[in-house]
Amino acid sequence: MIIFASITIGMMIIGISMSLIRKEVMKASFFKHVKVNALDTSDNRLVMEQIQKLENIVDEMNQSFYDITSDLEGKFSVHEKEISLLENQLESLTNQFKTLNDTLYYQGKAINRIKPEEERVQNRLTDHKNNMTKTQEALKEEVMKLKALGYDDAQIAKSLKKGITEIKMLMDLAK
Repeated sequence: MIIFASITIGMMIIGISMSLIRKEVMKASFFKHVKVNALDTSDNRLVMEQIQKLENIVDEMNQSFYDITSDLEGKFSVHEKEISLLENQLESLTNQFKTLNDTLYYQGKAINRIKPEEERVQNRLTDHKNNMTKTQEALKEEVMKLKALGYDDAQIAKSLKKGITEIKMLMDLAK
């Protein structure tokens, strides 16, 4: 918005300058064609030289004006392109945000449906671990009783229908 306002003000200044310059050029061209009879030829020549210098200055000012105008128009078009690119990027980001928002919404719904199932599985797993621990404790106690009765590792494994390695591990844990 600021760029547009500054460009507008610049264009207004350029327009006013052009009209003033044109007015001065018209005056100069008017006086160039007017014959001054009352002046001496040397004075007439000096006046003509001054008018020529003024015309050169006006021409230089016109060229500068055209250069400034074309430069401002170029900058305006560059800024216009940049604004267009930024608007496109903003639109793209807005669309991505909407897509992500929708995805998160649907994922949230799915997670809410999964949570009770996850809790049930977790509870079953905990129960299973507790049962395994109880079973292991009971097995360990049974191994210790049989060991106390004088059975060796092979006899204990055979009576409990377990491997010798498992029996040895349980006895190591009991120590």
